[in-house]
Amino acid sequence: MMNTQESTIINALLEKNLKAPANELAQRPKKEIRSKLVTIGYDLAHCLGKLQIQSQDKDNLNLLMQMIEEIHTGSLIVDDIQDNSSVRRGGATVHSLYGMPLALNAGNWLYFKALQNIDQVSLTSQQKLQLYQVVNKALCDAHLGQALDLGSNILTTPAQHVEQVCMNSLEFKSGCLVGLSLNVGAIVASADENLQKKIFNIGKQLGILLQIFDDIGNLNTQTNHPKNLEDLYLKRPSFVWAFLFSHCDESERRTFISAVEKLPDTSILNSLLDESKLKSRMTLKAKQHLNIFKDDLLKHCESKEIPPAVKKILQIGDQLYGAYN
Repeated sequence: MMNTQESTIINALLEKNLKAPANELAQRPKKEIRSKLVTIGYDLAHCLGKLQIQSQDKDNLNLLMQMIEEIHTGSLIVDDIQDNSSVRRGGATVHSLYGMPLALNAGNWLYFKALQNIDQVSLTSQQKLQLYQVVNKALCDAHLGQALDLGSNILTTPAQHVEQVCMNSLEFKSGCLVGLSLNVGAIVASADENLQKKIFNIGKQLGILLQIFDDIGNLNTQTNHPKNLEDLYLKRPSFVWAFLFSHCDESERRTFISAVEKLPDTSILNSLLDESKLKSRMTLKAKQHLNIFKDDLLKHCESKEIPPAVKKILQIGDQLYGAYN
C-alpha cells in the first residue's frame, strides 16, 4: 500500500511517461471524422431500421466517440513509428518528441484504455458484448492491413496481384476502422445483426474512399510535405500503384517506376504527371468509385426524401472529391 508521497511520485511519472505522450496528438487540431461517424451510424440505423431513440443514448454516444478517437490516436502514434514519420497534425510526431519506446507504449495503451469506455455505457450486456466483438475484429483487421502495407514491396509483387494487394490494404487499414465507427453507432441504436452488417459495409466503403482520395492527394510534387510521395518512396500499397498496374500499359508503368527511382529528385516525375495527366485520370477513377458508392447508398432509402444521416455521408463524399479535384 503506497503512502501519499509515494502515490504522488508514481502519478507524476505516469503523467510524464504515459499520459503526456498519449495526449500529445489529442491536443492538436483534428478533423474527428471517425468519431463523428458514430453519431451518423446511430442516425442511419434509426432511419433505416425505424428504431426508437432512448434517453441515455447521447451519453453513450459521447463515450463511444471518445473510444473511437483514442483508438485512432493510438493507431496514428504506432503508424508514425512504423513509417518513421516526422510530422503529424502540424507538429512533430510523438516518437520524435518522447522517443520510440515511450511512444510505442502510449500508442498501445490507448487501444486498451479506449475499451474501458464500453464498461461505462448504459447498454445491455448483449450490446456491450457486440461492441467488444466489433472493436476486436476491427483492430485485428487493421493489423492485417498494416502487415500488407509494411511488408509489401510493390516492385517485387507479381504485376497481376498488385491491384488486389493494394485494395485489400486499403480495406483492412482504413475501411474497417471507418466501418467500425458507423457500426458502433448502430449498436447503440439497437440495430439487429443484418442492419449492423449493412451499416458497417457502408462505412467500410467510405473508409476505402477516404484512403483513395488521400493517396491521390499525396501524389504531390509541388509541395514539400513529408507525407507527399511517401508510398512511392517506400514502394508500399496505395491507390496510385493499384491504378498504375490496372489502368496503365506496361510502357507507362516502366516510365513511372523509372521516375520514382530518381526520387528525391521530383523533376522527372513532375514532368511525367504533367504530360500523362495521370493524376487527373486517377481522380476520375476515384470519382467513379464515389458515384457507385453514392448510388448504392441511395438504394437503402425507401422514400424519395433522403434521410439526414444519408445526406451527411453523401456530403462527406462530395467534400472528399472537392478537396482533391
